[in-house]
Amino acid sequence: MMNSSGPRISGGALWLNFFLLFAVGIVIIAAVFQGETLMYISSLFPFNTAAADSFTGACTGIAAGFFTWGAYKKQWFSVPDNTYTDLLKELIRRRGSFWAVTAGAAVSEEILFRAAVLGTLVLVLPDIFALCVTSFIFMLVHVPQYAGQQLIHAWIFALGLLLGGLLLWQGTLWGAAAAHAGYNAVSFLIWKRSEAVEE
Repeated sequence: MMNSSGPRISGGALWLNFFLLFAVGIVIIAAVFQGETLMYISSLFPFNTAAADSFTGACTGIAAGFFTWGAYKKQWFSVPDNTYTDLLKELIRRRGSFWAVTAGAAVSEEILFRAAVLGTLVLVLPDIFALCVTSFIFMLVHVPQYAGQQLIHAWIFALGLLLGGLLLWQGTLWGAAAAHAGYNAVSFLIWKRSEAVEE
C-alpha cells in the first residue's frame, strides 16, 4: 500500500505527458518528412485494413499481457517498489484511469517510437537494425520504472520488437497501437485485481 505522502499525479498531468510524447513524435515526423508529413501519417492509418490490423494487434497484445502476468506469477521477475511503480498503483486505483493507461499511453508512445523513430530509422538503416535500435530506445525509456530488473528490461525490448514488427509487417500503425493498448489493458486489469486482493 502506498502511504498518503506517496507520489501524486493529476489526470491533467498524465494527459499532458501523453500529449508531449505525441507532439515530439509529430515534430520528428514533420522534420524528417517535411512536405510529405500528412501523406506519411495518413499512410499509417488506412481505413481499408483498420479492422483486420487492429484485431491482429489486439490479440497479439492481449497474449503478451497474459504471458507477462504468467511470468510474474512464476516469479521470473518482480515489480520494483519505487516512485514510478507507486504512480502506476495510484493510477490503477483511480476511477477513469483505464483509458488513460491503455489508449493514451498506447497512441502517444506508438506515434513517438514506431511512427517517428522507427519510421525515420528505416530510411537510413536496414529494417532489422532500425527495429533493434528503436526497441532499445523504447527499453531505455522504461529503465527507471523497472530499475534493477534485467528480465523486465529484456521483455520491454522484446515488446518493442513485437510492436515495431507489427508496423513493418502490416505497414500501418493500427496493429501496433492496438497491441500496445491490449497489452496495457490486460496489465491494468490484472494489476487492479491483485491490488484489490491485497487490500
